[in-house]
Amino acid sequence: MKGNPRIKVQKDFTGINILVGSKKNWLHLMLAIAWIVCWLFGLITILQNFSPINLQNKEGKSFFPVWLTIWTIAGLLTIIGLFWGFFGLENLSIDNENATFRKSIFGIGPKAKFKTSEIKNIRLSIPQQTMFEKFSRPLWGIWSGKISFDTENESHCFGLGLLDSEASSLIDILKNHLGQINRI
Repeated sequence: MKGNPRIKVQKDFTGINILVGSKKNWLHLMLAIAWIVCWLFGLITILQNFSPINLQNKEGKSFFPVWLTIWTIAGLLTIIGLFWGFFGLENLSIDNENATFRKSIFGIGPKAKFKTSEIKNIRLSIPQQTMFEKFSRPLWGIWSGKISFDTENESHCFGLGLLDSEASSLIDILKNHLGQINRI
């Protein structure tokens, strides 16, 4: 798509493929990297100084596993968010018969498959959100995007962090492509 290198629309005789890369908020990404460095330092320090062998009192025995579990989960979620921020990709592929949608990091992520004929009600979706959600959702690759469509069993959303004008352009491209398929 012209004007935005993170959006690629590929059309050929077999169908259309839309790729939307993750929105890069460099300040958030750099702060998350700094947090991971501190997290790793804290993890190493706690493992060296407070290993289960060194814990003799009863209070420390219950604190250590709980703290370590919460600390580890927080770090792993931040690492996943960093990977999404740098390498996340949304992919919608539509051919004459089938469509697939996937949010992935390095090609790993959930994939939804459905019939092209099931795609209905393609629309601009602007979710109600707080200021925190507006800036954090695209960073972590979760929640819904600006483009929504329905299939027989569920609704799908994609286009995290797109501007309204970019989402509208992609909607026009999708409607045009699906209109051509329905004429065949």
